[in-house]
Amino acid sequence: MFKQANAKIFTRTIAILLSMVLVLILVPLTAIAADDYPYAGYGDGVDPYNFYYRQCTSFVAFRLNNNNGVHFTNQYMGVSRWGNANNWGSVAKNLGIAVDKTPAVGAVAWWDTGTYGHVAWVSSVNGDNVTIEEYNRNWDGKYSTRTISKSSVSGYIHIKDIFIDSNSVIDNGTYFVKNAANPNQALNVYTAYTPKNKDEVTLYPFNRNDSAQKWIFENVGDAIVIRTVNSNIVLNVYNINAARNNDNVNVLTYDSSDNCQLWIIESVGNNQYIIRSKMNRDVVLAPSGTYKNQADVRLQTYTGTDSQKWLLEKE
Repeated sequence: MFKQANAKIFTRTIAILLSMVLVLILVPLTAIAADDYPYAGYGDGVDPYNFYYRQCTSFVAFRLNNNNGVHFTNQYMGVSRWGNANNWGSVAKNLGIAVDKTPAVGAVAWWDTGTYGHVAWVSSVNGDNVTIEEYNRNWDGKYSTRTISKSSVSGYIHIKDIFIDSNSVIDNGTYFVKNAANPNQALNVYTAYTPKNKDEVTLYPFNRNDSAQKWIFENVGDAIVIRTVNSNIVLNVYNINAARNNDNVNVLTYDSSDNCQLWIIESVGNNQYIIRSKMNRDVVLAPSGTYKNQADVRLQTYTGTDSQKWLLEKE
């Protein structure tokens, strides 16, 4: 009897262990979420970031500090306070932080509806679906995670996103930038020989020997600077306050503090790329009107047309 009992216990234990292994193998890692917020057991009071414990704002502040590596508090960048969640979008915009409808890992999903609004932290993006982590969604002071449509938020606040390193998308180097809708037309500084400050940017018939069509892509952390062969002159949004649909693009003297000169390179397959403005990821580099000779290049709201895509050919 003793041996039989031991055999049954052993068999049952093996079965449990096997089932646990199968769960770990079959369940995607993204589905195994953990609440590591250190103030889950706290009552009333203010956290080290100057938000109230177990509120959505406190949890997002924790994530930004712990995961994004940014020292975010209620007084981030010198404001009196970021306050309730519904204020976060306008505070961010006033500080020059990008707020748009394009999700990114590490961005803050933001809702301005209701008395207080709501914020959450973006943990993954999969096409039109966004997985978020949050606290106090149901007014219970507790953690939860869910997958939402990317368009269901008021906006995404890009305080310091967690990007796939731009170098994993495209290497640093000198490139010809051809329009995918007409590869015979290339991104060109509308000048003779040496690019100068405030020169316009257009399409022009591709010529490998034309220095005005050579662009130096340089990774600067979470974005790309696109330099001309005159390396102190870079691709620039011709609007110091925003990056909007139909804004002009030119070249300007490089300023490391100017977000108008920062770009996000995103692969869309078939060796094609879109070039998003870091200031507003909803808009991309594209020729105006047509993609023919000498068409002005400006920003456009991304719709997926071929004229908004580019072929990057390394020199």
